[in-house]
Amino acid sequence: MLEPAAFQCDFPASSTGPSALLGETAMDPTLATLLIVAVILAPTIMSILLIDTRRKAARALKRQRRVERVLEQTRVELDRLRRGTSRAEALVAMGTKSDGGLLSPDFRSEFGEDSLLWQLLDRPTTGFFIEVGAYDGLTLSVSCAFEAMGWTGLLIEAIPERFEMCRRSRPGSRVVHAALGKRGSAGTTKFHVARGEGLEVLSYHHTPAEQEREVLKRGAAMQEVDVPLTTMDALLEGHAGPIDFASIDVEGAELDLLDGFDLAKWRPRIIVIEDISAGRNPALDAKLEASGYVLVAWLGFNQVRVHRSEDAILARAAVLPRGAPIFAEDAGGA
Repeated sequence: MLEPAAFQCDFPASSTGPSALLGETAMDPTLATLLIVAVILAPTIMSILLIDTRRKAARALKRQRRVERVLEQTRVELDRLRRGTSRAEALVAMGTKSDGGLLSPDFRSEFGEDSLLWQLLDRPTTGFFIEVGAYDGLTLSVSCAFEAMGWTGLLIEAIPERFEMCRRSRPGSRVVHAALGKRGSAGTTKFHVARGEGLEVLSYHHTPAEQEREVLKRGAAMQEVDVPLTTMDALLEGHAGPIDFASIDVEGAELDLLDGFDLAKWRPRIIVIEDISAGRNPALDAKLEASGYVLVAWLGFNQVRVHRSEDAILARAAVLPRGAPIFAEDAGGA
């Protein structure tokens, strides 16, 4: 039997054998020391860099918050100036001075809706309005300043005690206790009142589950009350003359209300409608657009829409200063 030859592998000196791979000469001591130090210090260096990054992020966040506070203060100041300007213009248009009474022409709305309407309509001292969700007739009212100037209107409020307050505070308008529903709605319905300081304005006939959770998260104690149920068409039966604006705040029940509100028949010149979805309700947009209403501005959660036949109002909307109101194109379709 042949004995197997012993295995042998010889690397030429100039080849890539172990000596060449490991290096013919020892590593420079300085370089070796630096590498060792780098390996040892790497975690510390990374921690320092991370801490520095976090500090920079914290400083950037503080700067952002300062800017946001300044912007909010500026917005509040602009809103105050706008309200004051609108009131002064109203007094001039009325040709008299307010005695500071209950219905002095104070612009009270939450986001400046009344001031914007006043400008869009070219500052008239007579007209007709609708306000759904009128509350007590004064708090955050969109229509109060107009009634003080001599306008008349229709106010609808579902919360029983707030309706009574509204009836007393707004003698120049027709005040109705009701919730508004789809066409053919009548009788009574359950209305959900959000009890709690400053929370009653969030009360609703029905609302999306997300909004209901938000109301509860704010600490509201919910109470069901029976209220009359009707439609806008029924309330407007027999009304003659133009409707200059309709302000609608029904906390998610907009589509039901609009189903019972024949916009082709009554055609308010301007509609201000709260959209708690912040533009994520395509059915609401489709309904208003199909009825001829063009979105010209967002104020808070309120869409401001003008009927496409109102050329003069649309022209005024196009040239109003960009500052206080948030205009449609600036809202990014929100």
